[in-house]
Amino acid sequence: MADMVEVTILGQHFKLRTDTGNDYVHELAEYVESLVEELRRNSRSASTDRVALMAALQIADRYFQLRQRTEGNKELANGRIQRLIEATDRVLAE
Repeated sequence: MADMVEVTILGQHFKLRTDTGNDYVHELAEYVESLVEELRRNSRSASTDRVALMAALQIADRYFQLRQRTEGNKELANGRIQRLIEATDRVLAE
C-alpha cells in the first residue's frame, strides 16, 4: 500500500504517495534541493522558475547519459554472450 510522504523543495510543500518508502522520496527531494541550491549560487540573478528548469534539464541530462551507458553495456554484454555461445557450440560440436 502506498505511503503519504511530505517533502519541501524550494520552500514548496508537496505531499506524495509512494510505494518506494519515505527515505527514498526524502533522498530524492534532498538531491533536487541541493542541485537547485548549487545552481542558485552559480547564477545569482536567476528566478526560482529558471533555476528549477535548469535543475530539471541537468537531471534529464544525467538520466539520458546513464541510459545511453546502460544501452552500451547491454550491447557489449550481448556481444560477449553471443561469442560465448558460439565458442560453446564449437566445443560441443568437436
